[in-house]
Amino acid sequence: MHPLVLTISTGKCGTTFLEKTFKENFENETNWISHEYLRQHVANVGVYHRCYTTPCQQEMINSEIEDLLNKWKYISATGPVVDFGWTMRSLVPYFYEKLGQQFKVIYIHRHPMYVAASLRLVGSYSDFNSPQ
Repeated sequence: MHPLVLTISTGKCGTTFLEKTFKENFENETNWISHEYLRQHVANVGVYHRCYTTPCQQEMINSEIEDLLNKWKYISATGPVVDFGWTMRSLVPYFYEKLGQQFKVIYIHRHPMYVAASLRLVGSYSDFNSPQ
């Protein structure tokens, strides 16, 4: 089995660039490369940021998450699976529990002031009133 890798971040850290670079150089019919495949409203990062207990994970998991995990398990028989971005970081404890050593995590970051400035430019501190 090939690895399943989440390259996670706080956001605004270059994951779009990484996904495009990996797709241009490594994508083929035997692997999976994506960027924030599950959207924030599916993984609920803000609500389940530190979801380590079984009851918390049971509350967090939904059919989209389970379907993706099953699809990734199938694909990993022929090639690696990589997703870049921030939207699935709440799933790290759950994926590790389900996949063990096959699951890998790479965490990338950027200076917090640059992240905050970038988020401000897209309206994250004023335009949205989400509990996330």
